[in-house]
Amino acid sequence: MYSKSGCCDDARKGFDEMPSKNVVSWSALIAGYVQCNRSKDALFVFQDMLVENVKPNQMTLSSILTACAHLGALDQGKWIHAYMVGNKLEMNSAVGTALINMYAKCGCLDEASLVFETMPRKHVYAWTAMINGFAVHGDAQRALNMFTQMLSTGVQPTGVTFISVLTACSHGGLVDEGRKLFEMMKQSYHIEPNVDHYGCMVDLLGRAGYLEEARKLIEEMPMEPTPSVWGALFGACMIHKAYDLGEYVGQHLIQLQPHHSGRYALLTNLYSTCQKWKAAASTRKLMKEKGVEKTSGYSWTEIGGVLHEFIAFDKSHLESNNLYEMLDGLTLQLKLSGHVPDIC
Repeated sequence: MYSKSGCCDDARKGFDEMPSKNVVSWSALIAGYVQCNRSKDALFVFQDMLVENVKPNQMTLSSILTACAHLGALDQGKWIHAYMVGNKLEMNSAVGTALINMYAKCGCLDEASLVFETMPRKHVYAWTAMINGFAVHGDAQRALNMFTQMLSTGVQPTGVTFISVLTACSHGGLVDEGRKLFEMMKQSYHIEPNVDHYGCMVDLLGRAGYLEEARKLIEEMPMEPTPSVWGALFGACMIHKAYDLGEYVGQHLIQLQPHHSGRYALLTNLYSTCQKWKAAASTRKLMKEKGVEKTSGYSWTEIGGVLHEFIAFDKSHLESNNLYEMLDGLTLQLKLSGHVPDIC
């Protein structure tokens, strides 16, 4: 109950107070942490579960593989896969899909394909995981080929499937194909596009330079456009140097999220790019007047099966000076090679 409502700390307290714990209670806690976007905690609980000699079930495996996918923890995901094989644990549709998703998210598309091919029954979610894997890693043609193959087997696509193929079209610059798919989902499969589908289309059109068509699509949306939809258009404006439209979108984003520091940073960056120094200073001043503070960015990486967390501007590490010197050197090399950072 606590996990489903997002109260993971209360769920953990209740779990710790249980006189006896079985695989169901362990699995529920792990799943709760994953749902609350606390995947690292989920991994810790899974490790404790194994130490207590509790054998994981299908729910456990599905959840912990999802946690590995969220963190990009490939080594730990591979270990769990090997554990499944070594202990002859059955791979049902949910576990197979989670395994495909983990490998795909970590960029191991060959391994994901191998798991997919060995699945005796391929549910739409497994197909979608494979399509999405190819899409996000820039192989638009393989994603579309797999979508066509899925349809030929009689498997019906879901709304999530169409998000994946539209993402493939966006990354591959396949505007005409994207337009056809957007119409197909409505006409052939009677799936009403949601805000995520519209966001994919805005991203597709924007990346390809169809900025006015993208703006018009936003204005015609049957639901309120989210900041992420406007953000996709803003990113396209920066790519194609459409700074007037970008300024309008950036100001609108600040109106939508007046306490989001990143929105001010985007608009300030646009003004700086245009050399509108007064406007940039005015935006920073507005941010200060509203009491908006920058939130530190963070990321994870896995080295030798160990997860490491990195927080922007953190200097608590004993080797922080050496780390920042190396980072400065890498930044200089990127600049000298002509790389332009994408901060949209």
